[in-house]
Amino acid sequence: MHFLGAVIGGNNTSEAEAIIDPYSEYEEVEEYVLYTRDEFLKDNQENDRRLIEREGENQHDRTSEAFEKAERRLALNDEEALEAYAEYCGYSLNEDGDVVSTFNNDSFYDWYEFGGRWEEMVGGLQGITCGELKERYGDGDSEVRELLDCNVSVVCDNDGYEGGSWFPVSRGALFERLGNDSSARVWFVDFHD
Repeated sequence: MHFLGAVIGGNNTSEAEAIIDPYSEYEEVEEYVLYTRDEFLKDNQENDRRLIEREGENQHDRTSEAFEKAERRLALNDEEALEAYAEYCGYSLNEDGDVVSTFNNDSFYDWYEFGGRWEEMVGGLQGITCGELKERYGDGDSEVRELLDCNVSVVCDNDGYEGGSWFPVSRGALFERLGNDSSARVWFVDFHD
């Protein structure tokens, strides 16, 4: 899904990229526990039991591959089941059997392009200062008003980001960030998630 973002800061696109880099899905973070061993095992065993109960009502479903695999996993001892569930879910385990990850939970995009599908709308605004952008908005510039009122889903600066593809940034939060430094430059980015 594509969504438009405003990156505040940086004197060029390379410096703007440094602002958004920490929010990439591909930015590796230090390994952390996603699920404890016990909760992961319990949740997956409950899921398998529910599958068997639901599909077990129909004799045809009892021969399904999913049903058979669920039955086999439930017959395993805890250590074997833990390994089987980790493999099934594509997870890694630490030495304690906890599910671990290096996925960046603070990410909001998987790739981006400056301008992108909004290039026609934002091309002449790339690198404009926050002060100039707000002034044009205040002067009734219809393109700037449409852009800021209807199109920006995420705003990102050196203090973090607000908004995203599913829950766009509020107009108030956007304008607050634009008002923090009138000389900061704004870069419009086509994000994808």
